[in-house]
Amino acid sequence: GTSCLPPSCNPTFVSNGKLNTTMAGAQVAVNGIPAPIFYAAPAQLGIQIPFEVAGTSATVVASVAGQASTTPATIAVAPVSPGIFTATADGKGAGAITHVNGSAVTTQNPAQRGELVILYATGLGQVAPAIPTGALPAGVSNTVSPVTLTIGGIGVAPDFAGLAGCCVGLNQINVRVPAGVSPGNAVPVVLSIGGQSSNAATIAVQ
Repeated sequence: GTSCLPPSCNPTFVSNGKLNTTMAGAQVAVNGIPAPIFYAAPAQLGIQIPFEVAGTSATVVASVAGQASTTPATIAVAPVSPGIFTATADGKGAGAITHVNGSAVTTQNPAQRGELVILYATGLGQVAPAIPTGALPAGVSNTVSPVTLTIGGIGVAPDFAGLAGCCVGLNQINVRVPAGVSPGNAVPVVLSIGGQSSNAATIAVQ
């Protein structure tokens, strides 16, 4: 019944260097594995699906103050399930894309053709070297499966695809905007990995 939402309340790390699996008195287990928690609200918890989860389905049990959900939920799981984060946090519209200086790519601050930009995503699966669930990467960890993108319908291979150094479980893709792309305020961007495609986000290109 209590909340822990940024910026007033943020996730914490425990002594082993991993993200806490308890927040606002709540815990979540996926196939019996405690899941790191990013945020908590009275009716919603944001968690990281543990890297150790295998197979095509998993059971999820939530508990608050030691009282567990009476019936486990069953979810489908897959090696990859790519999604591009967007500015509106609903998977639609402008992607969460930045210039290399960290400023957001917007219609007022568009990307240039041939420029290296950074996309943020989720669901890109295992990385090498492997990172424990809930831990920050100690160095560069690349996706095990190759990533491709289309920007304005033009296929392009990223310079880097793997874990972002800042945050637990966050994927980062460094990619150059194709020189031949047609400029516009909403150029479509789609990410593909392991035969699965992401939502279609957009990028402003000048």
